[in-house]
Amino acid sequence: MLNQKVFSEEIIKPSKPTPTHLRYLKASLFDQVNAPVLMPIIFFYSKQHTPSTSTFLDRLKNSLRATLSVFYPLAGRVQNTSYIDCNDMGVPYIESKVPSIYLSEVVHKADMSLLDELLPSHGNDHVGYDKLLLAIQVNTFACGGVAIGIKMNHSICDAFSKAMFVKTWASIARGGGQSRLPSPFFEVWKHFPPYPLKSSINTNIASKEPDSNIITIRPVTKWFMFTKEMCNELRSRLCSEYNYQSRPSLTMVLSAFIWSKIKLASSDKTLPHEVYHAINLRPKVDTLSKSYYYFGNMAVNAIAKPSLDNDESLCNSFITTIEDSVEKISRKNGLIEGLQNGTQNLRYMMQHYKRVTKGEIVSLGFSSLRSLPLYEADFGWGKPVWVTSATLMYSTTVIMIPGGASSDDTYVYINLKPDQMAKLQADQEFMSFVTKSPTFGTFVSSKI
Repeated sequence: MLNQKVFSEEIIKPSKPTPTHLRYLKASLFDQVNAPVLMPIIFFYSKQHTPSTSTFLDRLKNSLRATLSVFYPLAGRVQNTSYIDCNDMGVPYIESKVPSIYLSEVVHKADMSLLDELLPSHGNDHVGYDKLLLAIQVNTFACGGVAIGIKMNHSICDAFSKAMFVKTWASIARGGGQSRLPSPFFEVWKHFPPYPLKSSINTNIASKEPDSNIITIRPVTKWFMFTKEMCNELRSRLCSEYNYQSRPSLTMVLSAFIWSKIKLASSDKTLPHEVYHAINLRPKVDTLSKSYYYFGNMAVNAIAKPSLDNDESLCNSFITTIEDSVEKISRKNGLIEGLQNGTQNLRYMMQHYKRVTKGEIVSLGFSSLRSLPLYEADFGWGKPVWVTSATLMYSTTVIMIPGGASSDDTYVYINLKPDQMAKLQADQEFMSFVTKSPTFGTFVSSKI
């Protein structure tokens, strides 16, 4: 345990009240299908870049107030699948001191239980659901290092939105203001209208009841680091065996390799396996000018059913079926256009979740944050030396995060049932491609 001491807890509210006409933000159809789970992320900063404790704490709080005036929905609360109440109730903000351990020790160990202590406790119960949209904990180490732990509600934002919020907050904190950055556009529902509350598809999601996949078995979260060289080796091996029309991305190759190993570790040998990859729709929906960006959930799952006939072809089957699913989403008259004009819906996603809950299929989900500007969050004392996730609520999830500001390595956070995780770590080929040692150069060797 870190044995940190909380010395301040307060509610931070926007510096300016939200106008009355913006009080209620209608949910988009993507918001409707995402459970109100608080998703974690932690930003680590080394001591040589930080000012005095009182200076940076004041800077963080004051800039957060200003940032919440821009991102006003985050100071509100989830009501139901129809809307967010932008009532300016504020954001829980905790400040803690970690007196007996260096920040570098936390990074060296990178133990999930230690990382969890650097985050607000909101959403940590057996359900994990919360009406809060944002909670923050700032941790200062005796050595001068800083860790900013953030939880943001998945019912209002995806990973891209979270990254843009933090980047804006950091810009305001260091005096750069928000004017140099694109402004958030919250009304995603105008392009992807929500389902009516009385529609047949909404009956399964209107109350946002807890997903049994979250509640029944507390998952084990572990991270593994794949170097750029190992990822290239995996891709070269695949490309030498299969004739792809275009070379698959490193993200897709890494996903395929991980899925093939988790599938082999699965105890459910007779059930069908389905996989899904979250696809960011922003590059495919270019209806905004460069001065704005979509804030909210703007990702859709590409779901595929790889063949299980031959273990040696698992990776290839994963890549071909996922790429085919992605193509169906973005092609002309595909899913994106259908969602916008109302001719298609997300029933296929709801049916997938329902089958998982009933135990009819084995599912594994992937989300890649490798292209997001996570390491651009400079609050005035330099860019983060490490950005990490922590324990997740879903039992079958894989998240990929870049290894550093100038690194091509990838940190993979895998969330599995305990028995599956044990089998995965016993897989010699899998473990030969990964490392558990952080690679932060002089950062981890210094006493910070």
